[in-house]
Amino acid sequence: MRVLTLAVLMLAVAGCSQADAIRTPAGQPKMEAAKKEAQATLPRFWAKIDSGDPAIAGRLVKIGFPTSDGRGVEYLWVAVEAHNDKEVRGWVTNEPQAVSGLHEGQIVTADISRIVDWTYCKAGQCFGQFTTRALIETADEETARQFREGLAPTPLEPEVR
Repeated sequence: MRVLTLAVLMLAVAGCSQADAIRTPAGQPKMEAAKKEAQATLPRFWAKIDSGDPAIAGRLVKIGFPTSDGRGVEYLWVAVEAHNDKEVRGWVTNEPQAVSGLHEGQIVTADISRIVDWTYCKAGQCFGQFTTRALIETADEETARQFREGLAPTPLEPEVR
């Protein structure tokens, strides 16, 4: 089961491997707005992943970890295993570049206030990824194309009534 889940997760974060890490300046307005929107819609993400819908895969949150030099934050996708109203638990999906002592596959628990983005996939489309969408606006054409692959047209799945 974990191998299948990992394969789905890799699709969800395609284009976001350690070799393709993108550095952005702190305080970039569009990125800060994307983080705020992701935080504001986190209850909707929790409801989706807790719904029991078998079509939902790749349940991830992006969490900021202080860098080892103390001068910044490295944001990493974490596959959600469990959560409550205060914290989330899951495993790191890629190898950190600037956080020593933290490794791909390592289980972490973090306060939900450290979540800056979320994603899940359904029917071949990934929802959320607010920060990825903000990066697309400033990325070169090839990087933007790679990021767009698999993204749903909008970050929020339309509500079915």
